[in-house]
Amino acid sequence: MKSTPATIDIYRSILDAEDQVNHLLRTDDILRPPLKVPYVVDNLWEWVRPEQYPSRRFSAFASPQPDVAREQGPEKGEVYRVEFRGNRRICQVKGYRNARDHPECISLPIFLFERLGDEWIRSSLESKNQVGRLWIPTLSKAEVDSLFQSAPELVMLREDLRTSIRFWDDVELVDEERPVVEAESELFFEASDGYYLRPLTEN
Repeated sequence: MKSTPATIDIYRSILDAEDQVNHLLRTDDILRPPLKVPYVVDNLWEWVRPEQYPSRRFSAFASPQPDVAREQGPEKGEVYRVEFRGNRRICQVKGYRNARDHPECISLPIFLFERLGDEWIRSSLESKNQVGRLWIPTLSKAEVDSLFQSAPELVMLREDLRTSIRFWDDVELVDEERPVVEAESELFFEASDGYYLRPLTEN
């Protein structure tokens, strides 16, 4: 795993920081459902995620600037600088302050509803059950793929949908050769060796 420069500046805004600030934190302990991206979209993004990119489910989210972190973070959150301990993988979603603003958050559900058709939308709960599992939070790649292979309504649109998902084309890995270049776009990262949150007043 390639390390990014120790001097990289990224920021997180969090609540209730007493147990977190200046303590070693990790990103791979808890599977987290998305708060701002529809579950079905998150499942589809994870389904096609290239292996070199960190999973958003186990990532921490950050911003390139303190004011952007403050704006994008929780109400009354405090902003801290992220300091990495060692290995980490960082991505930037190019052109979007928050992934919830990515057009696929709207276009992918529309694609599904249009292709599944009114007959499926109006059908009974029992009839919707198998396809409806796509809307369950945090499905794995294998679970999503299983649905596309077993649900008759999904089999025919599997490849068309896969080629329609372009989210990862808008994501850039950040490393020595590719530093953070967009001042406001969302960052997310995995830190296998952990990271610290440092007060902005520290050098």
